[in-house]
Amino acid sequence: MRRKEIDLARGFTVFIMTPVHAVLIYSRPEVFKSWLGQVLGFLAEGPGAPLFMMLMGISFVFSRKHNIMVTLKRSLLLLGLAYLLNFLKFVVPLWWGILPQRLLSDHGISNDNAAYGELFLVGDILQLAAISLAVLALLFKSRKYALWAAIAVPLVLLGTPLLYTIISLVPPINYVCHLFFGNGSNVYFPVFPWLAYPLAGLSLGFFIFRTKNPYPGIAIAGFLLLLGARFMTLCPSLVSQDFYRPGAAQVVHTIGFDMLWLTGCRIVVLLVPENIFFRLLYWLSRHITFVYILQWVLVCWCIPFFGYSRLAIGDSLISVFLLTPVVFIIAAVSIKYLPGNQSPRYAAENL
Repeated sequence: MRRKEIDLARGFTVFIMTPVHAVLIYSRPEVFKSWLGQVLGFLAEGPGAPLFMMLMGISFVFSRKHNIMVTLKRSLLLLGLAYLLNFLKFVVPLWWGILPQRLLSDHGISNDNAAYGELFLVGDILQLAAISLAVLALLFKSRKYALWAAIAVPLVLLGTPLLYTIISLVPPINYVCHLFFGNGSNVYFPVFPWLAYPLAGLSLGFFIFRTKNPYPGIAIAGFLLLLGARFMTLCPSLVSQDFYRPGAAQVVHTIGFDMLWLTGCRIVVLLVPENIFFRLLYWLSRHITFVYILQWVLVCWCIPFFGYSRLAIGDSLISVFLLTPVVFIIAAVSIKYLPGNQSPRYAAENL
């Protein structure tokens, strides 16, 4: 069962992906401090990756695919797609010789043959989503899954700083530690503390599913979380300036903000007549994984045309306006004419 406000919110996260990643790769550092960088930074850190993960938890409640073995297979499929994306967006350009050495050094990647392995093993949001999907499936087996998820959120947030130092001398095990605990520079979205977002979404999805008019309550709870996060900043140990490894205060603030954002999406759906932009967002929501993979591949493969960390604000806008429609057009043509993309197994689109 699909809800329009959820599709609208998720579709918007897909809509802003290409602009955010294009500026991240192509633009000079000073662009990040400009109005363009500030706007895209706000969208990426609010109704961007955290909202995507929270909506994953909400959507899980509304999904009809609750067979645990089916869901775990989807989780493995998504994990495979995550490493396929690393191969396409990093390994292939490096092999072609179009991945700038400066990009490698800026991200702590070796400038030798070891770079191929390091780039293939980068931990991005698809790895996080795959692991989170398995956790949601296991939690959902309990009738009190919403309660357990709500209890798990503060445990994840308070326990995360204790996990950052966990390492292993065995490389494969140490890499798993990187994925879960974020103690390596090659993982951008560690499971801890990012698992808090889908867990919060699972509880929120239960409330939406069981309540006739849930959004007034969601708005009040979101405001209270924002207020609580403000008080939490008084404790330095709960604060972090790292977007990829946020402190408990930042996570609580973002959850509260995203609850208000979702309430706003509900109001927009009720008050604004359906239009072509809404239909685009609904379509993007249904094909989120495929579009995500496609836009990252195109952004990285177009580095020879736009350059790495080279564009001023005007040229950055040109790159965004050129690349964004190209991504949508290629995605639409691919989904329509390539049989593999029409399969529901292709991208686990009901995340």
